[in-house]
Order: sequence, then C-alpha cells, then structure tokens
Amino acid sequence: MKQRASEAQIHRTASPYIYEPPQECSRDHIRLIPDENEHRIDDIAKGLGLQRIGWIFTDLTSNAQGQKCTRNGDTYFLSSQECVMAGHFQNKFPNATKLSSSGKHGSKFVTVVLTGGKDGDIHMEGYQVRVTNRPSKSLLLLDFF
Repeated sequence: MKQRASEAQIHRTASPYIYEPPQECSRDHIRLIPDENEHRIDDIAKGLGLQRIGWIFTDLTSNAQGQKCTRNGDTYFLSSQECVMAGHFQNKFPNATKLSSSGKHGSKFVTVVLTGGKDGDIHMEGYQVRVTNRPSKSLLLLDFF
C-alpha cells in the first residue's frame, strides 16, 4: 500500500552535507561496511549542530544513450532489501520525545532514491517504511513523497 505525502504530516529539512560510508554495491544490492569512523563523524556533526536525517542511493547507470534506471512503476520502487534497510535505519534513528516512557517514538529518518524516468529525466523519490498491526494482518506500508 502506498500513502501520498498529502495524506500524511509533512516535515521539511535541508541536507547541507552528505557523508558516504564504506560500502559494497551492485545493481541489485547495497552492503554498508562497518565504519570505524562512524562515531567521529557523528561527534563532528553534533558539534556543528547537525544530525542524520536519512540515506540516499541511486539506481542510475551510464550507457551510450545517457542515464538508465532499473526501477519504475512497471517494476518496483524499493527492493525488499532496501525496505529492510530503511526500517533498520528508522529504528536506529528514532524521534526523541518526552511523551514516551522510553523517550523515543517513531522516526523521521528518510530513504531517498536518485532515479530516472522513461524520458531520461532524473529525480529523487523519498520513502519511509512502517509496520502496522491491524486485526489478523500485519502490513508493511511504503510511504512516499
């Protein structure tokens, strides 16, 4: 199921910096390698008043005709592995709140895919995943904006 941003609460932010962690990637998977500098990076960001707000990746590849993307409305928006990683990151970076006994609730952490369209245009698609429990059903919902 998909939910448009107009149906959900919208939060806007800007990202002045992007940090690229060590990784192994192919057309069909992303594997982030444990980063020995992760705590240093977080400390520097905190000192600058910054925090992690999401992760971004691309499915674009270059060919003789220009850029080519692998995902679209006829294939898929996010792979199952990307949905799991998005959920992992959202759990790793929860919202702080005084209204919860744990001090945490939900997440604004976002997954962004730099992708293309059929006409060769390049754009970004943002997503969040969530699990909801409904009577006799457990659903993984993909929110996009």
